[in-house]
Amino acid sequence: MSSAGSGTAASFLSLSLTDRVISRSLQSCISKAGTVTPSTRSYFIRYASYTIEFLESRLDATEQSWLPLLSKYDRDLSARAEVYKHLRQSSQRTHETLNLANTSKSEQLGENIPKVLTELWKELEPVFDTDVVLLNKIRAKVSSEDIMKIEEEEKRRRLGMMKTNGHLWCATYLMRSLTPEEREQFPPGVPNMAKSAMLIAGNWQFSR
Repeated sequence: MSSAGSGTAASFLSLSLTDRVISRSLQSCISKAGTVTPSTRSYFIRYASYTIEFLESRLDATEQSWLPLLSKYDRDLSARAEVYKHLRQSSQRTHETLNLANTSKSEQLGENIPKVLTELWKELEPVFDTDVVLLNKIRAKVSSEDIMKIEEEEKRRRLGMMKTNGHLWCATYLMRSLTPEEREQFPPGVPNMAKSAMLIAGNWQFSR
């Protein structure tokens, strides 16, 4: 495989794994919402809120890098802007709901949070699935220059999230949502000993 083709495959794999982490994290939040107690309520909201932040970072990447740079390879990608506009609005509504819950004096989580999380997950799943199909269509066409631009923007966004939330928190969040096979591929450069520590930390339910 050429260096350009290898870079394209790696970038597309990274996006695919990011999507899986977001989807799995939302499903985890939905399934565990009913088990939240007053003592774990704040941890649950923190975890769910970071999931939405991670999703919004993915939307930023799509709107600011992927679509502008890759639409020239397939006109169907240009039509995705409206889809992402609606998904952004749903994500923001979910974030607002979590923020309200975080400032509420009630010790209960409330029924509205699992409801909005479920609605968001059901909306994003077909969006991510369609993205995979469209990106696979253009995989062989994408230039190394465009991939480099996308990767630079991705690096900037990742560093921004790590600076805000902490490297260990971000790494733990990612690692606990990946299968053993996926952990070998993403994120790159993480020693096995560090991976084990991150997975142990990830077993703390909703805690940093």
